[in-house]
Amino acid sequence: LVISKSQIELLIEYQLSGDYFNKNKHSHGYYIIGIPLIRYFLQRDKMDRTIVHMDLDSFFVSVERLLDSSLNGKPVIIGGNSDRGVVASCSYEARQFGVHAAMSSKMAKKLCPQAIFVQGDYENYSNYSNIVTEIIKEQAPVVEKASIDEHYIDISGMERFIKPSMIWTHELRERIIKESGLPISFGLSANKTVSK
Repeated sequence: LVISKSQIELLIEYQLSGDYFNKNKHSHGYYIIGIPLIRYFLQRDKMDRTIVHMDLDSFFVSVERLLDSSLNGKPVIIGGNSDRGVVASCSYEARQFGVHAAMSSKMAKKLCPQAIFVQGDYENYSNYSNIVTEIIKEQAPVVEKASIDEHYIDISGMERFIKPSMIWTHELRERIIKESGLPISFGLSANKTVSK
């Protein structure tokens, strides 16, 4: 079992904050205050799983709109503008015309001639992705970054010691939107496949 120093510090903070942990027993009969961190993780593996999938909505387009508000509400395509270009991402306004990722730019122009093409900047996307990742890591003990715009969070067992998982996840989503300016949605289930 490998956990980072920040994850250990986060769990320590959870264990020492408030009166909840002094008054409520773990389901196995232990007080969470008295459980060594490693024992907590071992017990966590026996609990019902609670997995959060967080997905940044139309991520590339959302970043470009943060940088240029004139793109808001317009059909935007991220990708090369030449006939040999490929659509990397597109806004919901462009999708209404049948445009989708991996489509040739030539076909996208035919379907949506009024679309605005943006070359895209992967460095910018990476920077914003890292901002979101750091916000999540500050709040969650176990995080898997699945891609530049997707994260899985294992919050199994946290509901017993902190707050209901739906409330916790909703609050995390609101914090990400507020601090990054990016729209994000989430799914909550017992495994990664269903939560996605």
